Amino acid sequence: MLKYFYEYERPYNVNNVEKFYKILHNESNKYGDIAVINMYIGKHKNQYRDISSSFYTNYYINENPNSTNIYFLFDKMMSYNYKDIEVNNNIEYLNSNAYILYSNDRLILYKYTNDMPIKFPQRY
Repeated sequence: MLKYFYEYERPYNVNNVEKFYKILHNESNKYGDIAVINMYIGKHKNQYRDISSSFYTNYYINENPNSTNIYFLFDKMMSYNYKDIEVNNNIEYLNSNAYILYSNDRLILYKYTNDMPIKFPQRY
């Protein structure tokens, strides 16, 4: 149980999530607006903007799903619900078309760097 807690739940604590919002806030200030795509977490509509304006008021995020400044949030724990080969193919795609801005061993935030439309090899 301790191993599970330290490897999967502890990285999702308030301090680590606040770091994530601070980074998105800084990127939002830098680029004007950002799009955040959840991988293996489910769909959302301006979830990060709404959470930042309610709980992390110092780190407001200007989230726009149509923005060309695209970020992927990969939740390692939720990816275990998918086939390993599919997840690995998507990680390879991310490693070729994005770079890591933040990681806490459970949540990994990528910034998309390719000018081409996003085409993941597998569903997520």
